[in-house]
Amino acid sequence: MPRSPLSVTLALLSLLLPMLAAAGTPESWRAVWGASPSHALTSLPLAANQSVRQVVHLSASGRQLRLRLTQRYGTQAVTLGAVSVGLRDAGSANGIGIVPGSLRAVRFGGARGVTIPGGQSVASDAIDLPVAAFQDLVISVATSSAVAQVTEHAIARDTPTFSRDPAAVDQLDGAGYRARPLGNQNVFVLLEGVDVRDTDARRTLVAFGDSLTDGYISSGGSPLLSDNTRLGLNERYPDFLALRLAQRFPGRYTVVNAGISGNRVAAGPFLPTYGPSLVDRLDQDALAVPGVSDVIVIAGQNDLGFGSAGRAPDPAPVIAGLTTAVSRMKAAGLRVLLGTIPPARGAFAGPLGAIGQPGGFGALHGSQAADAARQLVNAWVRSQSIADAVVDVDACLRDPVASDHLRADYDSGDHLHPNASGYAAMAACVELDRLQ
Repeated sequence: MPRSPLSVTLALLSLLLPMLAAAGTPESWRAVWGASPSHALTSLPLAANQSVRQVVHLSASGRQLRLRLTQRYGTQAVTLGAVSVGLRDAGSANGIGIVPGSLRAVRFGGARGVTIPGGQSVASDAIDLPVAAFQDLVISVATSSAVAQVTEHAIARDTPTFSRDPAAVDQLDGAGYRARPLGNQNVFVLLEGVDVRDTDARRTLVAFGDSLTDGYISSGGSPLLSDNTRLGLNERYPDFLALRLAQRFPGRYTVVNAGISGNRVAAGPFLPTYGPSLVDRLDQDALAVPGVSDVIVIAGQNDLGFGSAGRAPDPAPVIAGLTTAVSRMKAAGLRVLLGTIPPARGAFAGPLGAIGQPGGFGALHGSQAADAARQLVNAWVRSQSIADAVVDVDACLRDPVASDHLRADYDSGDHLHPNASGYAAMAACVELDRLQ
């Protein structure tokens, strides 16, 4: 007997709906934390047979997760004997203990250990561990052999801890871990990202830029000295933005920080820790982030401050680089918000700044010439039509009287980097209606 059109339609739907569900956003991987690796050249070596424990702060929930580890900038392979993950017990020893019942062995292709070839990254198998938004995750890795140069993110605003016992990778209390007295402090080691699956979130926002995105806070009035008294407090502008998004659009967004302190838009690193240019790292640090849908770009300060010897700060390469970056992101189907550069007059970089004049060698961030170039870049940002919207960071952070200076209550002391209140103001500067 011939089947009715209705029965045929229902039969087709019964076949298609499971396929559509499997291809839908909730079942795909979506990044909830990230740290763009910057270098391996000046990192201290990792010893064999030790465990490294690090804490990351997640921006959204999920019922499964995976880790992405990287040796992108090291030429030597890294062999890890074991990796584990668990929910952080902040009340435990050193604040890096693990909530009982949440510790999970991490596997790679079914194996407990993994070798990360030089220049490459690896992703773990799926881990059955439900996580909540704004929860801390403890990641521990045990080394099997020494590594001379290990890939790291230079300014983590957090501190890794080390144990001489590789078995401590599965320790709940964290009592055997200590920060190194010298080196490998305020960095993320080998970590590239954490992704979740089976989440309510439908969009992933990548904050892409330099120290203003990375969350650098100076100490003692010098941009060369980090304030290490405020590590682990999640005071970067993307942290504050994630909280705003969660309040306005509950469960809709994850946020990933792809900032690198000292990074430039168009030129290579002034120092190795400052990473490849924003344009050169665009594919890996923005376009390849799992689930990326939106990007906020705030960059250009360092192109003007760390200019070429013998030349005054030039806005043209910054504008050209931002044009390239935004155009490529738009071509990939992403929504892009482009930020203005905040003021930095009065910034001083110690010995570098003292000789930082056009034609010399040093930091020009606080110079009149750099500010004039910044104003030209900002005028272009406000008038361009490539990006979907503008985030006027300059207007939000500048002093209402002396517009070429940061507001005093937003200044961390070096006249270049905001304090925590300044980073919260940066997040408040993003018009959430643009992210509907």
